[in-house]
Amino acid sequence: MDMSLYIMLYVGLPLLGMIIAVYTIKSRYDETMRKIKTELNWEKKYAKSKGKMFLFCTIDLVPVIYGLMCISLINLGTQYGVTDTIAETVALSGGIIIGISGFSTIIGSGLITCEAMKHVPRDPYIDIPTRIFMSTKEQREFYKKHADVFKEWTFAKYVTLNTIPHTVSIYGLLITVLLFLAGGLLNSKPGLINVNNLRYVMIIAYIFAASSIGAILSGYLPTKVKGEIKESKVFGRKIIFASNGHLPALFGLIICLYLMVRYGML
Repeated sequence: MDMSLYIMLYVGLPLLGMIIAVYTIKSRYDETMRKIKTELNWEKKYAKSKGKMFLFCTIDLVPVIYGLMCISLINLGTQYGVTDTIAETVALSGGIIIGISGFSTIIGSGLITCEAMKHVPRDPYIDIPTRIFMSTKEQREFYKKHADVFKEWTFAKYVTLNTIPHTVSIYGLLITVLLFLAGGLLNSKPGLINVNNLRYVMIIAYIFAASSIGAILSGYLPTKVKGEIKESKVFGRKIIFASNGHLPALFGLIICLYLMVRYGML
């Protein structure tokens, strides 16, 4: 097995998306901060946001981690001596699925984060105690006292919205692991994939790779909803648009699972 090819597919493609997304996110954050710093007493008006930007970037690392996990599983398969044509085809198809779905996921998530970087740095400042609350009652009273300010926060809503494109990479990981199991990559016993149904493995990979464009739509469509995300109706519409955008990937998952059942891989 040519591990360099698999590393490029499983890790290289998501990492490329990560580099593009982080560069764009950082540029948008810097642009917003330049505008904020022209305002009087901006440090007292707005909550610190640099750590939040890093958190968004860390979330985008998840598809890269999925790729590393799959590379580890392939290495495990080679330890079992699985190096035949079936195993190589399964590993290649998994690389196509993980690589393209991971790249699409990071780009889609990055589109949402870029919009977030226009609003999250403007979340109002709250003097949150550094000590631990002595009781749940004290904690409830603190949040009740600052309820109006917390309603203005956009960070949590953008994090919630950001998770929707990431479902696509989870679908890709699920299909890849199922193909690994069916191809016998995770143990020394022959799998369910054989010369009779081998050609359908690549068909499944191509179908899901094409449908994973839904991750980009899932990130793009919410940015076209007009209004402030802090408003409940606008936030709800953004969630609906993001969910609708990822439907192609969901249909792709269903079709791939059907083909796996139809041709004896499950």
